Amino acid sequence: MPEPTTCPGCGLVRASAARITHGYIGASAACWELYGQVLAREYGAYATHANHRVSVDAYAAQHPGVDGPQAMRSVAMHLMRLCLVYERGMPPAAGRGVAPRLLSQPPDVGWLEPPADRGAVTVADVAAAAGPDEHLVRVDDWGRSVWGAWAAHHATVRRWLDATLAPT
Repeated sequence: MPEPTTCPGCGLVRASAARITHGYIGASAACWELYGQVLAREYGAYATHANHRVSVDAYAAQHPGVDGPQAMRSVAMHLMRLCLVYERGMPPAAGRGVAPRLLSQPPDVGWLEPPADRGAVTVADVAAAAGPDEHLVRVDDWGRSVWGAWAAHHATVRRWLDATLAPT
């Protein structure tokens, strides 16, 4: 049995034989594997899952990686989408359509120092859901938890979002 590892993103302690990680998302292989299982459930059994974009945004923002161009833009885009959902009332499913615009030219996007605590809810909580209804609730709790954890940067994220969505 492999030794448990601690995820540098969310703090999840989990044993796994997995070795695959993401190129710039800062997650342990065991955490990344569990996230893959959650995504498989969302694309498969829960194919009509309305909060899928929140799963993607929460995971990426909770696992920001280290300062670099891809990680910087990823964190910015995922936090802007969480802001749209939790502060501006955008339906989570609409997040896919707005992503290209958020990635195109956000002004002065820079690295945001990740909070030490990135939220109490993790992918493990979502993976433990007992069915599609509970899954939806846990994903929403996860998104809220992660968005709240980044509170020190909310004003910056709102500014980026306003500038990105402003008419040209």
